[in-house]
Amino acid sequence: MPEKIDVVSLITAGRTGSLFLLSLIDNHPQVSVIPTELKFHQTWDHLGCSSLDTPDKMADAWMRHSKLAIMRNDQRWAGYDFKAFHFRWVQLLFNEGLSRSRVFLSLHQAYEEVAGRLHGKYRVIVEFSSHPHFAHHLLEDFPSARFIQVVRDYRGNYASVKQKIINLNGGLFERHGLRIRHALPDVLDFLLERAEAAASLQARVGTNCWRILSNVDLHLNNSATMISLAEWLGIDYTDTLRRSTINGIEWEGNSSFGEKFSGTSTNVLDRWRSKISENEARLVDYIFYDYQLAAGFQPECCVVHDSFWRRFSALLGPVSGEFSYRPPQNAPEGIVLRTVAKYFSPMGKILRKMRGPLFILALFLLYPVVRAKLWRRVQASRRRNLARNFRTV
Repeated sequence: MPEKIDVVSLITAGRTGSLFLLSLIDNHPQVSVIPTELKFHQTWDHLGCSSLDTPDKMADAWMRHSKLAIMRNDQRWAGYDFKAFHFRWVQLLFNEGLSRSRVFLSLHQAYEEVAGRLHGKYRVIVEFSSHPHFAHHLLEDFPSARFIQVVRDYRGNYASVKQKIINLNGGLFERHGLRIRHALPDVLDFLLERAEAAASLQARVGTNCWRILSNVDLHLNNSATMISLAEWLGIDYTDTLRRSTINGIEWEGNSSFGEKFSGTSTNVLDRWRSKISENEARLVDYIFYDYQLAAGFQPECCVVHDSFWRRFSALLGPVSGEFSYRPPQNAPEGIVLRTVAKYFSPMGKILRKMRGPLFILALFLLYPVVRAKLWRRVQASRRRNLARNFRTV
C-alpha cells in the first residue's frame, strides 16, 4: 500500500445511482475500489471486530458475514480468486496488525493484488460506506478523508426505494406474524434520516472535503462530470471512467423496476413520473423541499406557500402499490400462527384462507393512521423551512 493515499467515501441515501458511479471508476488504474456496498466501518461494529485478536479470526469473520460472502456467490465475481484473496489478506494482517485502519488498508491491498493490479500505483481508495452515521469512524482513522454525496431527485429516490419494498413484500405492508406494519412512513423516514445526517456531516467536514454529485450530471453530462471528478480525486482522466463495469464485466444496472441498461441512460432520470402518482410527488416535494433545493432540484410545489388544503389533499389518495397483496409463500411467522398450523391443522387451513380478507381489512383500518403520520412529517417540514426562511422563485 502506498505510504500516502487518499481515502474517499461515497455517501448516499440509497438508490441514488452511487453504484453506477462506482462502476465507472471500477477499472481505473489509480483507484482502489471494491465495487460493492461494503460498509466497512458499519460492518466492523456489527461483527465486533475490535475483539477479534488473530488475523485468521478477522479474515474469517469478514469472509463469512459481510458483503464479501455475497460477492463470492455472485456471478459477476466468478473469475475472482477469493481463496487467494483470503490467504493474502491473512498474510498482510500478520504483517500490518489488526487496528481498524490497518485492516481497512490491507483489505484493499489484498483485493487489488489478487485482481492483478500493479501494487503501489493507485492514489486513492474509494469506499462505498453509504451511511453518513458511521463517517466519524472513518475520520478517526483517516482525518483527511473526503466525501462524495451522490444525490438524486427525491421523487425518483422515493419511487425506487418504495418499489424495492414492493418487490420484496408484494406490497407496502410488511407482515411479521400477527403484526402488520405500513412501510410508507418508513420509506420517507429512511430518506429523511439520511438527508439530515449527510447535511450534518457536510457542515462538519467543510466544503473542501465534500463534493455533491448528481445522477443527472452522471447521465446527461457524463464526460465533463467524470473529467471534473478525476481532477477532484487527483487521478488522471482515462477512457475507463466512461465505461460502466463491475469487476471488469459490463454492468447493466440494479434498477428496482427490473430495467436493464448499459452505461448512461436518460430514462432513469424522469422515470418516477410514470411510477408514482401526482399526489405522491407533491408529498415528497413537501417533506424534502429544502433538501431538493440543496441538491439542485426544483420542487414543483412549495411546502411554505401552498395552502392548507393543497398540502392536505396530497395525502388523500392511495399511493401506487399500497393495496397490493401477495399471499405469503413461506411458513407462518410468529409463535401463535406456527402453533396453530402445527397442532390444529383444520383451523390453520381456515386461517390461511382468511388471511387475504383480514389483510385487506387491516389495510383500510391502518389507512387513517398512516395518513396522520404523513401529515405530521409534512407539517414538520413546513416548520423547518419557515425557520430557515427559504424563498421560492
